[in-house]
Amino acid sequence: MRRRCYEEHGSPIPEGTVLIFAEAADHWMNDSRFVRAVPPDHQGHFQAKGLPPGGYLIVALDYVETGTWNDPEFLESLRRTATKFALAEAGSHTIALKLTSADAAK
Repeated sequence: MRRRCYEEHGSPIPEGTVLIFAEAADHWMNDSRFVRAVPPDHQGHFQAKGLPPGGYLIVALDYVETGTWNDPEFLESLRRTATKFALAEAGSHTIALKLTSADAAK
């Protein structure tokens, strides 16, 4: 899966963290195949491999403390600001994400 992240004014974000997590909260655990935290490159592109097919939520955050993405309460707090998408067996998606403050997302 490939994506691109943007700042509010439309330029790519070269830093931050993109969180991708299953819609189903029962998949939110340590070392889950259904949760990924990936950094964007200098052009704002990012790639997450190995996610099983299913319904997901995705959000680009300015800062996330390492390991926080394994906390079900933290992921639940992001649900309202995240973008929903469905991942099929194979293929890639393009979604433009705007950078969100982790504090504002809660």
